[in-house]
Amino acid sequence: MAARFIYETQCLKIRIKSGSTQKVLEWFKTVNRRLDEAYEAIGKEGIVIQSIFLDKGSDGDFLIFYMKADNLLKANQLIRKSTRAIDKEALKMIENHSDEEKTLENLLDLDRIEEV
Repeated sequence: MAARFIYETQCLKIRIKSGSTQKVLEWFKTVNRRLDEAYEAIGKEGIVIQSIFLDKGSDGDFLIFYMKADNLLKANQLIRKSTRAIDKEALKMIENHSDEEKTLENLLDLDRIEEV
């Protein structure tokens, strides 16, 4: 079996502030209309996969951020230093509409990115 590049993987669970879910959903609708800009941003940050899910429950609403990157620390630093509008808006949205964040434990991480 040939050597494989191993990407770093992260999954975050971010609580959405009470009453903010609709604003968060509206923001993600705008991102879906700006996909060229979003793809350019993740490419510059070394991110190969970024998926964001909504988890609605009796204990509140959460964003689940799943990401694979060459280097997660570097990717997060680049996002925070970015001058791109989409990155600035994402950070502001998270700051304004989230309460807490936790990293979910990775139990298994398989991919075939290099094979396809």
